[in-house]
Amino acid sequence: MNTIMAFAFVLQAESSAVARAGGGLDTFALFFMLISMASVIALMVWCFWRILSDQEHFDPDGTGPARSPVQHDVE
Repeated sequence: MNTIMAFAFVLQAESSAVARAGGGLDTFALFFMLISMASVIALMVWCFWRILSDQEHFDPDGTGPARSPVQHDVE
């Protein structure tokens, strides 16, 4: 247990030293990261909503649709 705690302390000290040397995140980098993550999460939520909210399903006997509920032109 002491070895794990010592290893965690060393990792924290190294990451703190790197952050101090690099100056950490500036305002633009933090803003860009938050906007990027929010965009990805919003796109994921939208995709799941589109996939899971489609209620047009026609399967009267369990073997597949007799005809499509949505009419499409076929080439």
